[in-house]
Amino acid sequence: MTRWDDVGDLRRLLDPQSLTALLREGAVPATSAFPDHLRLKEGVNALVGVRIASGSDRLPGYVRTYADATQAERAAQKWNRMRVDATALGPGVRLLPGGSSMLFLFPNDARVRRLRLLLGRPRRLARLLGDLDAFREGHVGLGRARFEMLRYKPERRLVAAAHLVVDDESRHAVFRLRGDGAGPDLSVVTRRLHGVLGARVPRPLGALFEGALVAEDHVPGRGLATAVAGGDADAGALAEVIAGLHASGVTLPTRAEASDVLGSALTGLDLLVGVDPSLAPSAAGLHRRLVAALPPPRSPTPLHGDLHLHQVIMAPAGPVVLDFERAVSGPAGHDLGTLVAHLRADGHDAWSEAFLDAYARTRAVDSADLAFFVGCGLVQRALLAFRSLRPEWQATTPHLIELARQELDGRRRWDVAFPRRSGPWPAWTETGGVRRYGRWDPAHRTLADAEPHDDDALPGLGPLLDHGGSLVAYRPGQRAVVRVEGEGAVRFVKVVSPHRARGLVSRALAVGQAAATPGFPVLAPIVDACVERGTVAFAELPGPTLRDLFLAGEGDDALLAVAGAVAAFQAVAVPKGIETGSGSTLNDWVGFVSGHAPGLTPSYQRVLRILPRPPVVERLALAHGDLHDGNVVVTDLGVGLLDLDGVVAADPAEDVGNLLAHLVLRALQRGDGPGLGRDQGARLLAAYQAAGGVARSEAVAAVAARALFRLACVHLFRGRWHSLAPLLLHEAALSSRPVVTPAVL
Repeated sequence: MTRWDDVGDLRRLLDPQSLTALLREGAVPATSAFPDHLRLKEGVNALVGVRIASGSDRLPGYVRTYADATQAERAAQKWNRMRVDATALGPGVRLLPGGSSMLFLFPNDARVRRLRLLLGRPRRLARLLGDLDAFREGHVGLGRARFEMLRYKPERRLVAAAHLVVDDESRHAVFRLRGDGAGPDLSVVTRRLHGVLGARVPRPLGALFEGALVAEDHVPGRGLATAVAGGDADAGALAEVIAGLHASGVTLPTRAEASDVLGSALTGLDLLVGVDPSLAPSAAGLHRRLVAALPPPRSPTPLHGDLHLHQVIMAPAGPVVLDFERAVSGPAGHDLGTLVAHLRADGHDAWSEAFLDAYARTRAVDSADLAFFVGCGLVQRALLAFRSLRPEWQATTPHLIELARQELDGRRRWDVAFPRRSGPWPAWTETGGVRRYGRWDPAHRTLADAEPHDDDALPGLGPLLDHGGSLVAYRPGQRAVVRVEGEGAVRFVKVVSPHRARGLVSRALAVGQAAATPGFPVLAPIVDACVERGTVAFAELPGPTLRDLFLAGEGDDALLAVAGAVAAFQAVAVPKGIETGSGSTLNDWVGFVSGHAPGLTPSYQRVLRILPRPPVVERLALAHGDLHDGNVVVTDLGVGLLDLDGVVAADPAEDVGNLLAHLVLRALQRGDGPGLGRDQGARLLAAYQAAGGVARSEAVAAVAARALFRLACVHLFRGRWHSLAPLLLHEAALSSRPVVTPAVL
């Protein structure tokens, strides 16, 4: 059986270094090149979109590669007889060395032929747009026109912005240029929808080339994806627009049924299994569930047909829906499912619930239908992750398939859970800002409510709450933190079992003996303790945590001080009574993943096999035991440490590596990408070692990789951040690879 990428030069095209080398062998003066899009006909041919850099020049393009080299030769002969546009990187179409692949450099395109006639010729394009209905009566300043490419899908379409001057007035438009043979449907559909929905659809400006080029008003505003991530998107306003579209009665030229959506999802699953055979068991289970969940025929409504986060602009006057290329008549659940699938794939469950609640106030939502369409939508998100060649696609794809399975089986009832080796898991859910605590039974998938006042394992908790304390954190049956105000001071009371309280006090007092050491971190002193009730009260350490600073994008300035504090903490002699640390293994965590999301087991086991082994302990040092940025406080008196109840004697790399892994996590949570977190970690490690820190770089790297893997497991059980789990898993795998210096091409 051949591998899925055994098609012509596909393997070379998917690797940036070998892609760059292949282009240079073909006389393309590329300094770097990256694949960014894949369309695959397994065993026959493939199209790979590429971005090429050559000095200061940047140029998009694509490569068609063939399993049968004679097909490439025939294509080359055809293009040799045609006019080809020259580019900054040389001839725009050429056969690459080896004879299996054809390179097309923008604006040359085998199917969107008019690109060559328009792009790169701004005066001609401006003159052409001047023939649109909206501009025909005015004078278009040809020499003052500017154009900006927004999206380009090789052999499919180009979307671009046009900045025109018409009668000395600035006008902004967006136009879509589609492949040769594209009909007038998009222009007709847009006019009909705008006639009914008004400003909720961009105003059409006209069409050219029998509808292959369609122009519309440019809509200023923020994309829905950005607005949702920023927490200021109005779910109710969008729900009103989508419900209005579905109730509009607009006649559309194409009709789609739920069976069509199912067929597309099953074809996508087959392709994904062909690419990654380890997906076969989970894909087969999802296949059965989707077929069984196929809804009966419903009354057709006008649909967007491809509704996702990037198809909506949150304009000042309200949401505007873009791009009706796939508009059809069909079941309303299709639009709802594709949008909710994107929201849930990105971890915006709460926003999706708010959107659905608002939509349901206008039009009925069938929950069974919705689960089917969300499941199909998640399969399409998985397929997109692969086709977009995202670096983390191999971890993201099984994660999305697992989400689809959960959707069809009935979504979990908890938002955050804390897995345990045996017995129920502490968990909580939140609705309308009100948090409900409980114990989750993973075997029976039930959540039993837990009332903090009546927690028998934490006898000190109820009285604190009864006397005005406010709950800061709570894990039923395990621990809580209560904020108490009084006598002009704030205290934070940790509530644990009486047995654990004794150990907590003992360790805090032992570490406190070193607090006078120069440079040692600031510690919150114990101001009161009642071991019999399991309560230990600490004075407040005023100041933001390092986590809060990083999430606000302001943590860089604190790295030097934090590095010095960690080095100083580890430099003192391990106090008497502090034991050598040991904890749960990564195999335990894989067990939790398997119990909750069995479809993810192969991908987690695959990464676990390549993780570096824990570092060999060469010396023991005082270790926090759970050092992350949430336990580091930046105070006016210096860097402080919280939660010392896990202090142990351990390899110094344990604390440093765990902290570095959390910097990558925070970067992902901010949306900055993991690279920034890695760079911050490198600076912290260098500052730590300059301050006398003794942890070896290799040992820190090994601990960080393993900590990233553990975070990838943990975040499967964190509702808001579950979408980060595959990204963290990918980072763990990436951190486990040996560093190889790229060869100079």
